[in-house]
This record gives sequence, C-alpha cells and structure tokens, in this order.
Amino acid sequence: MNRKLSRRGLLVASTQSGLCFAAGVAAAEPKPVHVLLWLRGGADGLSLVVPYRDDDYFRARPSTALAPPGHGVQAAIALSDCLAMHPGFAPLRAWFEQGEATWVPGVGARELIHSHSSAERGVRASVARCVGAAEACESFTGSLQEQFAELARRIRVGTAPRIAWVEAGGWDTHAGQGSGMQGLLAARVVELTCSLRAFRGALGQRWANIRLLAFSEFGRTLQETPLFGTGDGYAAAALLVGGQPFERSVLGTWPSLAPAALVEKRHVRPSLTLDALLGSWWRSRP
Repeated sequence: MNRKLSRRGLLVASTQSGLCFAAGVAAAEPKPVHVLLWLRGGADGLSLVVPYRDDDYFRARPSTALAPPGHGVQAAIALSDCLAMHPGFAPLRAWFEQGEATWVPGVGARELIHSHSSAERGVRASVARCVGAAEACESFTGSLQEQFAELARRIRVGTAPRIAWVEAGGWDTHAGQGSGMQGLLAARVVELTCSLRAFRGALGQRWANIRLLAFSEFGRTLQETPLFGTGDGYAAAALLVGGQPFERSVLGTWPSLAPAALVEKRHVRPSLTLDALLGSWWRSRP
C-alpha cells in the first residue's frame, strides 16, 4: 500500500538520516598510527644526544666527539644548557622547538648485553611484552624512504596497521664513525632526517595522527676503537615524535660518564630500560 509521509514523518526521517551521516563521518576519522622505528646495529646515543659540557666525553673521544654548539656549521645543535643533538638533525630543529619531538637518553635493555643476535632477540621480546601479542606489528620492507613511502600511502587510503614496524640499518659504527657531517654516522643521521621529513610531507594533515618511537637495540662504548669508531655498548638514545606537546627537547635522566659510573670501565650505564619506555609510549596512546 502506498502511503504518503506526513510533514512530521519527513522531519523525523531527515533527522535520523542526518544522525546516521554524522555517525558515519565520526567513524571515518583516521585513527592514530603508531610507528616503531628500529635504528638497527647499535646507534651511538652519545652522538645523537651530545653532552657538550662533559669533559669525560671529549677525553674519551678525540676523533669522534662532536664540536659544542656555536663552533661552526658542523657543531652539535643545542637542546639545553648542557645537551645538544647531531648537526644532521638540523632540518628537524623546529620539531623540538615546538614540542613535537623529544629525545630520551640512556635507554638500554633489561639485561646488559652487547651481542647483536642476543640484543635483537631482546628487542622483539620487549615489544611483545610491552605492546602485547594482540597488537600485532606489521613490518615494512625496502629502504627507509621506501618503507615510509609505503606506510604513508597506506595511511592515506585507510589501510595502515595500528602499529607499523620500520627498520633503518647501518648504525653499527665500529670503524669510520666520523664527526660532524663526515663519516658513517652522519650518513645514517642524514638518511633518517630526510626520510622523516619526506614522511611528514607525504602525510600532510594526517601527520597529526602519527605516534613514532625510534630506538636502537643498544648504544656504543664511551671510548673509541683503534679504527676511529666505537664498540657495541649498552645505553642508547631514543626519539619520540608526536602524540602530545613535549615539555622539553630532552626527557629523562642523563647517564653519568664518570669512570666510576661506567660498566666495565667503558659502557654507559642505562638510566631507563627499553621496556619502561615502550610501556610508557604504548599506555599513552589515545
């Protein structure tokens, strides 16, 4: 039977339709994407975040120490009155000034090991413990820029995983580590910086939905090797990007470099475990 809608019925139907549409829009809003970025090989935390007023740092590294802020274009970039970051991160300076990024120094594994295979197993175990088996990470492949490009594409089309696993290799700097913008380490820092900037550019406004944690399985020794590099160590530095405005450019406790504070007289002792950092990062998700 054909029945005509009354004016009241038409208004009710229109209102319900509007509510359904609004609910659909709300459901379609992009969710945060969490990015775990593994700086694989053992990134030198003392070059990512530089204690430029610490004499122990300069005495231990006659060839690889970075110049203090204000000593030329290859000098470290000041983050506080005693800490600075590698000059290769200069294009990201505004991120730190605006509270979009922060460094966490002194991050290390629960067990003090510097075997690559054991440390890599430890990283995966830490992620499993702190993020949880139900929150599976999806890994990306290719160069660092290729991984970020594919992740950005997936985010734009709405098929990105809840947690993306991205890897950047080549951070093992036993030899030819370099200082300033020369050497193996500078090349890795520039690659990381360029990849992060390209990732942000590809996402546009959706960059606001990114929660990124960059970390390494361990850091490097305080002292140099005979090949002008650094050995596998313990404490590294981690990078946090997005999620909330950070109060400072460096968070956490800076580990002492005094001889009595070192492990085996050469390794920087961690002041924060990777488990604790991962747990805090994951619990703060919206």
